[in-house]
Amino acid sequence: SLFGKEFVLFPIYEQEEFEMALEMLQEVNVVKIDNCIHLQSNTKLEQLLCNLVQPFFITYYLVCSVLNSMDECVETHVYSVSQAQIEKLLYARKSMHPYTLNLDTISNCLQNLCDLKAIKRIRKNTSAAYIIQKEILSNISRKLSDYIPSLIPGFNMPVTAKL
Repeated sequence: SLFGKEFVLFPIYEQEEFEMALEMLQEVNVVKIDNCIHLQSNTKLEQLLCNLVQPFFITYYLVCSVLNSMDECVETHVYSVSQAQIEKLLYARKSMHPYTLNLDTISNCLQNLCDLKAIKRIRKNTSAAYIIQKEILSNISRKLSDYIPSLIPGFNMPVTAKL
């Protein structure tokens, strides 16, 4: 899964824990479950939950966007450009948690994208590089972009691979 290295669950308990979490969210009026899952009106708790996942969604979206603008790139370039894009958002006073700057999240994102075959890690001279699988990566970016407006209202920053 895309966030598999961020949220550690034991595979044998994953479904059970997910269902328990949904039940808890229903009990505190965050969601209503019938045939679909609908958001309710507990805005304080909803905001808290958004703040918990925001750093992951934003970082992953920005890393994917940076990678999507290239065919191949050196790993250190991905780190520096991704962090620069995040800093731009922070300086623009977008509502963001500083944890988005965490290098571990960028590293986990790259590992997860490799696992999903969206990028391929190769050795290039003495450093690591990535070959981008555009179709897979674009699909992941598109899915992430659905959540960005609710996490950062007014987000429309173009992402480039340049510093």
